[in-house]
Amino acid sequence: MGAITITARHAFKVPVNGECISPDNFVSKSIKEISQLQLWEGNRRRVLSELFILDGEEVGDELTATSLRLVGDFGKVRRIGARMTGGEVLIEGNVGMHLGEEMKGGKITVLGEEGSWAG
Repeated sequence: MGAITITARHAFKVPVNGECISPDNFVSKSIKEISQLQLWEGNRRRVLSELFILDGEEVGDELTATSLRLVGDFGKVRRIGARMTGGEVLIEGNVGMHLGEEMKGGKITVLGEEGSWAG
């Protein structure tokens, strides 16, 4: 099972489009490749490793065995798990708007509060 833990490097002051944070985008990629996925922090393009600390195993080829664990306050991070088709996301904290938007499969668990328009 490919399990990755993601922790924010700092508290976000502006919204972050976290659309790339999804098992579908991590499967079959190395940690180095995952760390270079692009996203937006406000109006600035960033790579995942600039905003988040990634820790864990290499993700294998099986989407159903891909697991993401997000630890901390993701309240300003939007669209996590967008268009997700498999795998699992566990959020240990708050999460922003549009969680699991257009999700077709997999599982998202939130141990905190979620923003508007979840699922």
